[in-house]
Amino acid sequence: MDSADNVFLYIIGYIIAFVVGIFITRAVFSIPKFLKLQAAQLEVLVEIAKQQGVKPEVLFMIHSSNDLRTRAQTNEEIRAEAQKSRIFSDEALEREALSHPKE
Repeated sequence: MDSADNVFLYIIGYIIAFVVGIFITRAVFSIPKFLKLQAAQLEVLVEIAKQQGVKPEVLFMIHSSNDLRTRAQTNEEIRAEAQKSRIFSDEALEREALSHPKE
């Protein structure tokens, strides 16, 4: 192979690497969008469950088991949710509040 073929192969290699880099970047930046969509789907399912008569305790457990709540929730909001469902003791409330610190 002569140098013209090598240059051509390098150019093709750089173009392929650039395209792969674009796809990786798009995939990384679409993760938050996917998580928001998943949280919205969970909210829709919770509303359907409320209409079907599911107990609030079960709904709170679903929310807490799917770590989709925002990390910006304050300790007071977490405590209010837990007291609404009346399933956590004070010790469990403190653990829940400490596991989701304000950022």
